[in-house]
Amino acid sequence: MDRTVIRLGLLGLGPIAQMPFPTTLLTEYGELPQSVVIHSGAVAAMGATQLALTVVPLAFFSGLCLPPSSPDFVSPTGAKPCGRR
Repeated sequence: MDRTVIRLGLLGLGPIAQMPFPTTLLTEYGELPQSVVIHSGAVAAMGATQLALTVVPLAFFSGLCLPPSSPDFVSPTGAKPCGRR
């Protein structure tokens, strides 16, 4: 779980660090559809990683998925294991 959150956090920093380029592109060439597409793609990438950073811990801690304690792990609620810890 911790590794997943760290990786998602680092993945989310990429689009955030690159935002000055699409913003400048949109400011200077706002009339071109390509600049709008590039900027909206960067914003969508940031939103997707932020959404994943919200959903993954919520799913882990709400019982939607549980860490396996043994190879034959069976949850009483039917939740599936989240993966390796």
